[in-house]
Amino acid sequence: MNTRLLLGTLGIFTTLILLAYSCSSDRSYRDEYIQLLEEKLANQSLPESLEVSTELTEEDVRIQTLDLLSFACGSSSQISDVRVRKSAQDKWSVVVVLSSDSIDQYGFEVYDKIFLTGVVNGDILEFKNLEELIEICE
Repeated sequence: MNTRLLLGTLGIFTTLILLAYSCSSDRSYRDEYIQLLEEKLANQSLPESLEVSTELTEEDVRIQTLDLLSFACGSSSQISDVRVRKSAQDKWSVVVVLSSDSIDQYGFEVYDKIFLTGVVNGDILEFKNLEELIEICE
């Protein structure tokens, strides 16, 4: 009878240990699953469409360049072409083609090309080399 009691107690004790171990392992999987769900929700908190973009577009740079040209040259009648290209993260390259009053030896109108570089400061493009533009517009 002692042996039966001892084996019964050992069986119950082993069953309790296995049960406790299986419950603890289920809890860790559940905790990992909850943690993964929370991370996924945190990553999806702000959709991309709601994020505010402060980056300048080509059209913004073109408008700012035309404003600068109308201020420096006085009129926009000289402006033949404005080409805009993003050269780096916050830098833009602008080519301005201005028509002049003179003609070349073959009778064609002479055009002056001005290369400007600008750095983005907030939502404004700050041009670096304006000396040639001012010289031509005078």
